[in-house]
Amino acid sequence: MEPRVDVYSQHSIDSFNALIDEHKRLIEAYNARLPPVNARVGALNTVVDRFNARCAERAYYEHDMAAILGGR
Repeated sequence: MEPRVDVYSQHSIDSFNALIDEHKRLIEAYNARLPPVNARVGALNTVVDRFNARCAERAYYEHDMAAILGGR
C-alpha cells in the first residue's frame, strides 16, 4: 500500500498510518497468544517423545499401523 500513498494528501497519509497501527495491533495480539500455544506444543512433544522412547524397536501389526496412519 505504501507506493499508493499520496504524499500530498493528509487523508491518504492518515489512512496509511491507520493501516500500520492496525497491523501492529494484530501482531501484538498474535504474539500474546503464542506462549500458551507453545506451552501446549511443548507438552505434546514431551508425551510424543516419551511414547516414542517406550515403543521404539517394538514389533507391531501392519493393520494397526495402517489404522493409525489412516486416522482411526
